Formats: sequence, structure tokens, C-alpha cells
Amino acid sequence: MAENSVKLFFSYSHKDEELRDELANHLSILKQQGVISSWHDRKVLPGAEWDSQINENLLAADIILLLISADFIASDYCWDVEVKTAMKRHNEGNACVIPVILRKVDWTGAPFGKLQFLPKNAQPVTSWQIRDEAFDNIAQGIRRVAETLIIQRQQQLAQQQVARNLNRYKAKVEEILSVDGTISLPSRDTLNELREELGLTNEQAKDIEQRAFEPYVIYQQKLRKYEETFKKVIESEYPLNSRIERDLELRQRDLGIKPEDAKRIELPIRSQAESKYYQTKLQVNIQEPVEASAAETLSNNANNKPQNYHQVKESNTAQSLEETSELEAAANNLRLANKLNIESKNLLQNVLKVANNVSDQWGISSDKNIVTDIAQKGISQIKEALEKSYQEKLQRYQQELGIVFRIDYPPSELTNSNLKKTQKSLGLADQDVELIKQHITLPKYKNYQINLSIDKPLNWQSQIALTANLGDIKAVATNSLGTIVINSDGQKINIWEVISGELLRTLTGHTDIVTTIDLSADNQLLVSGSADRTFKLWHLSTGKLIRTFNGHSDWVTTVVISKDGKMIASGSADQTIRLWYSSNGNLFHTLKGHTGFVRTIAISNDSQLLASGSNDRTVKIWNLATRQLLKTLEGHTGFVRSVAISPDGKTIASAGEEGHIKIWDALTGELKANLTEHIGNVASVAITADGNRLISGGDDKTLKVWSLVTGQLENSLEGHIGRILSVRSSLDGYTLVSGGQDKSVRIWSLKIGL
Repeated sequence: MAENSVKLFFSYSHKDEELRDELANHLSILKQQGVISSWHDRKVLPGAEWDSQINENLLAADIILLLISADFIASDYCWDVEVKTAMKRHNEGNACVIPVILRKVDWTGAPFGKLQFLPKNAQPVTSWQIRDEAFDNIAQGIRRVAETLIIQRQQQLAQQQVARNLNRYKAKVEEILSVDGTISLPSRDTLNELREELGLTNEQAKDIEQRAFEPYVIYQQKLRKYEETFKKVIESEYPLNSRIERDLELRQRDLGIKPEDAKRIELPIRSQAESKYYQTKLQVNIQEPVEASAAETLSNNANNKPQNYHQVKESNTAQSLEETSELEAAANNLRLANKLNIESKNLLQNVLKVANNVSDQWGISSDKNIVTDIAQKGISQIKEALEKSYQEKLQRYQQELGIVFRIDYPPSELTNSNLKKTQKSLGLADQDVELIKQHITLPKYKNYQINLSIDKPLNWQSQIALTANLGDIKAVATNSLGTIVINSDGQKINIWEVISGELLRTLTGHTDIVTTIDLSADNQLLVSGSADRTFKLWHLSTGKLIRTFNGHSDWVTTVVISKDGKMIASGSADQTIRLWYSSNGNLFHTLKGHTGFVRTIAISNDSQLLASGSNDRTVKIWNLATRQLLKTLEGHTGFVRSVAISPDGKTIASAGEEGHIKIWDALTGELKANLTEHIGNVASVAITADGNRLISGGDDKTLKVWSLVTGQLENSLEGHIGRILSVRSSLDGYTLVSGGQDKSVRIWSLKIGL
């Protein structure tokens, strides 16, 4: 069968089978030329479910021939099922319906009555004097339609290719701009080479770059406005009170800038202000006590003293250590001798100035013992003040850490980076920071565990919806911490950073829609399956393609990496499950037993069991060690769309198109529960890492959270405006990810209070 041939479906009454065969013979030249491929119900294999086979081919057809006769109209199946489906697809523009009048019959008012009939003038085939002429007329009409569809398809593919090229160039431009908003000379060479490779004109490339620059320029303007605001606030007062902090958050929201970008602006400004604030505070706290201590020392060592102690403060004429270099050297020697940090250097210089100024006023500057005594008392004051200042900084850090953890726990990589910078700006020791973290995170962690308890519903909220240029989201995945989300997007795979909502990279290489994706437990490998009959293995961090796996004869519908990363299992519309070594790409076994599309597979954490679901409406459990079929679970009345295995390998969940989720004992095959709260098809299920909860999504646009212990529905999460096609849970249990026909990926975060 030619890859680009038009798929033709015969809808007919079996009493007209002889006429259908004659028509098929006249269409043989079109099949030999690769213009069409045809299907009718006599091609259903023995033992296969004819209803599902007819439905699948009817939904896949480009041209649907309605072979009209009295028997056709009298057939309940032809009329109620095939005609209705055909006309629905025709009206939606997804197929072309051609009524062919075989035998004379009254079709007045039929749903296809307004369509163009064949043969010409809607003259029944059996009424032609030469029947071959009738069939030839029909064949020519079908040829015209098929060739038109092929041309349209080629044009559409060409347009799609142009769009892909434009998007690829746009993605590269945006990737380059994301660094610093400029295109360097090396980057310009890269873009020029890419433009030539993609066959884009200079005008097309220039237009893309201008549009890519525009939002960046606008956003940079907003960032500069916020920076100006923040600098003015810091100059007017520091530290900032809660009212000002709240107003700054409102300013961020009004400007539409990301919190992490605001933090990047604030950090160097805050650090500078913080350092200045504590230095000034230290100076104020030390100056008065040092001067008072100096006066007391001198009063005990001299007969004459000024009438007014404040005369000391007005004098600034230190002669014995007047030279700055001498003063710095003396201060540094004192700092080293007393094991003080670098922050104390300026304070020590001031102490020495005070000591010399006061002693000069008393006329005893030559007595170095007294000056030293004054300096030593000043050092004691410095040590006391530094310790007090350090404790204040620790308290400040603890307060800030508590605020951060209220809104972001466990902390993201960006949050940890910002906290590390704050620690450095405050000059805090690692061991002290660790003690603070333990103090805060221990009750936080315990509270998190309480919230994860099996008898308490969790509070989930949709934080982020990724909607940039996405098509139907047929598959989603997330890394262990929920900080990275991956989704299918037509023939592409998008990788997102959750905190910022930034598109990190797009993987391309499949030549048909991506139907399934999975991520290894160590977050290093990504696998994707496609309707192009292949699946691919990628490095997640670099986006580099490791290898392409070939072997299936039809769509790859599902693919899973084992927990240890050594094995990949793939399921296909060819009704097989294939087992591969991930290290070298070799196929080592094929599991056969399903009689319909294998739509879903799951592997237990210990890599001992594999569960599979199929269009044959069964769930099968396989022993991966012996590669034998253990059990076939029956009970679904619709296609099995999704399966999941609990972490302990004792429970299997399966979802069916009839809208039911079934919970099975993996060892005995016993049905433990039947969950029926969804309305319509349930497309995807996932079990959380603790094994306590089940996540499901489907046609009713809701994401549901169930207790696997009680079988009760805990939460029904709303936010999608179209069918949910895929759901996943991160390994740490904090994040749920869902994707669907509303062309969005939603990230749901667990909310926990301190």
C-alpha cells in the first residue's frame, strides 16, 4: 500500500456483494497506481471483533462509498451506524462521502440526498445496458475525488512543512534571545545556516526575528521599570516593612513580570543595601560605647581631664597614627590577632582613631599602653556587636526561609539558588544555615507527611497551564520532582521548566503524530512512540536522539521504560508487545495474545510484571521473567485505554471507554473495586508513588483523585475545557500533570500549610 494513498471504505449490504466485487475490480487500476487502498468488512480476520474493526476503518477512511440499494437502506447496521458515522465525518470535513446507486430505490429525504451521486445522473448501475460503462463512470468519478484529495494532502503537507520550518527557526531565535536578548555574531552565523537549510527567505527570517524580539523588548522595558521602582524604594528606606513588600508584589503583578525575574533584579540591590545597613548599624552600636570606654580608661590614668567629655567627639586630629596606611595596617594586625572577620576591619580603624583622638585630648598620646588598653576594650565591643549582628542576620534568614517555604515546599532549584545567594550576602556559615533549615523543614516535612496520610484528602491547585502553540496533548510525562514536564504536540515533543513555564527545547524527528511518551526513573532518558511505527530514545538533558527502534508494523500506541532503565516495552496497533534492551536497542522478545490494538502497558517497579490493555476489552498480566501470560482480566465493555501498577506490584488499575475504572488484585486477578464517577470515556490513569491514590482523567474534562485504600473519590479537579487524554504523577508526590484536547498542559501542585 502506498503511504500517501487515499483510504476507501465500502459501506454496503451483503446482498450486493457481487456488485461490490465488480466495482472493486474496476478500481484495481487505482489500487495498482497507489491512488487508493480499499477496505470492506470481508477483510475482518477470523476471531477478530468485526464491530471494532469496522469502526476503526470507517473512522480512518478518506472516501466512504455508500452502495445504495433497497437492501442497503433496509439494513439497520448500514443505516443506523455506518451512514450516521459517514455523514458526521463528511459534514465535519474529515471524509468525502460518495453515494453509489447500485439498484433502483426511493432515497428521497435520505441524509445523503444532497450529495453528488455516481454513476452520472444517479442512474442505477443495474439499469445501464452495458454495466461495465456504469462501473467505469463510477471509477472515473472516484479517481477525480481521490486525486483531488491527494493534491490537497500534498499541499497541506507542504504548508505544514513550511510551518514546521518557520517554527523551528522561531524556536532557535527565541533560544538565542533567551540568554541576554541579543544575537551575537556566532549566533547570527548559526541562524543564517539554519535559514538556508530550511529554505526560508531573508524576509521570512527577518519577520520571525522582529516578532521574536518584540515581546522580549517589551518585557525588558517592564523589568527596567520594576528595577527603577525597587531602587527608589531601597533608597528611601531599608529594611523594608511588610506593607512595602506587599506593594512590591502588586507592582510585579501589575507589570506582568515573573517573580523569579523580580528576584534576580532585587538580589544584588538587596545584598548591597543589606551590607550597608548592617555596617552602619554596627558603627552606630560601637561608636558610643568605645568612646565612653576610652574616656573611662583615661580618667583612671590622668590627673587632668576636659570639662566636657563631648569635646573628645569633636576632635579628629589623630597624629600618632595619622597616616591611613599605618591605620589600616594596625587595624589589620589587630583583626588577625583577635581572629575577627574581614567585616571588622573598618570598625577597628575607627576604634584606633577614637583611642588616639581621646588620648591626644588628654595629652598622653605617647603612652601606648593606654592607647592599647583603649583599643582592646574597643575590640571587646566589636566582638560583642559582631556577635549580636550575626544573630540578627540568622534571625532574618530564618524569617525569610519560613516565608519562602510557605509558598514553595519542597523548594525548587531556583529557590535554593536564591537562598544560597542570600546566605552569601549575609555572610552566614553553612553549618548555621543547615541548623535553621532543619528547624524549619522538620516540622514542615512532618506536616507534609500528615497531609499525605491515606485518610485525609489532599488540596490540589492548578498553578500553571502551558498553552504555547500546542495541539491535542495525547501524552504527558514529568520528572521525579515535578520540575520538568514533557508533552506530545503533533509530531513534536515539548520539554518545559515548570517554575518559569519556559519551553526548554522541542524534540523533532517523528514523521507522524507522537502518541506516547515516558521518562526513566533517573530523569536521564526519554522515550517517545509514534504513528510512524517507530519509537525513539532521547537524552532528556541535551535533547539528543540516542536511537530509533523499528519493528512494529503499525502505530506504536504505548511505550514504557522499566524502573531500572534496562528494558523498554512497546505496544502497537499490530496487536503485539515488544521487549527491547535500552542499552543496544536489540529486540529480545515479542508478547502475543491480544486480538485488538494494544493501547496501554505498565511495568511493575521490580520489573517482574507487565500489564497491558487492548481494544479487545481485556487486561492481560505477563510474567517478564518467563515471558508467559499469567492472567486475562475481563469485565470492561469498552476498549481498555489505560493501565497502571501500584509501586508494590499488588494492585492494577485499568480504565475503559465505557467510563469505568477497575481495580484488580494483581496476584489473583480478583476485581476489588469498580469506580464509576466519570461521565464518558476514561482515557488515562496513574497511581501515586506512595500507592495510596489513583489519578484519572477523561471525556468529562475533570481530573479525579481517588483513595486506593477506601475506593472513595477525594477530589474532582476542574480546569480543562476539553477531554483529558493523559495524566501523570511525579515520583515525589507533589505534582500532577494532565494534558488534553483543549491544547493545554496543566500542572497541579499540592498545597500544604506550615
